[in-house]
Amino acid sequence: MTAWTGQLVNDQTAPCIKTLWHLVTNVPDPDEPEKLWLSTLAGADDFTR
Repeated sequence: MTAWTGQLVNDQTAPCIKTLWHLVTNVPDPDEPEKLWLSTLAGADDFTR
């Protein structure tokens, strides 16, 4: 599952959408107690024309 959130920023050159995202992957049930948070990745991206 992936979740995105972002905001449109108007700078001097071109509009830009600045985003943050979280991606969650499956962890096998036996591994969940030790590896649950290893399944969550986070990042950021900027989108311009």
